[in-house]
Amino acid sequence: MTRQKARLKNLAFCVAGIGFLMLLFMFFVTASWIGYEVKEVCKEAMLKYEGDRVEALIKLLEDDAADFRARNSAAWALGQLGDRRALAAVKKRYKGYEKGSRCDRGAELCRYELYKAVKLLEGGPNISAFVWR
Repeated sequence: MTRQKARLKNLAFCVAGIGFLMLLFMFFVTASWIGYEVKEVCKEAMLKYEGDRVEALIKLLEDDAADFRARNSAAWALGQLGDRRALAAVKKRYKGYEKGSRCDRGAELCRYELYKAVKLLEGGPNISAFVWR
């Protein structure tokens, strides 16, 4: 019976180890995808606006003529970048957020997206950023 228990214990450790490695892999894939998306949003903003990536994203966020999807993407990317230069521009548009409220990213600036960006810009934890920054 003890031999069977030892085998079960070894099997449990192997399954736990494989599970942990799979979670770690998924984390790195997700973090890399976030980094890729941030870079794409930055690239698009820099094609239209002058300045470095943060300045271009701020100009996109402030451009009332730009579509809301692009402006929401700019707010998200600014939060991911975590550059405090963007804090004033994001806070200017942030009108508060009620938990559970929905937004149409194509028709308005998303309050939840702005909320997340403000939190990250104020120094909130961004656990995936070390992978792609």
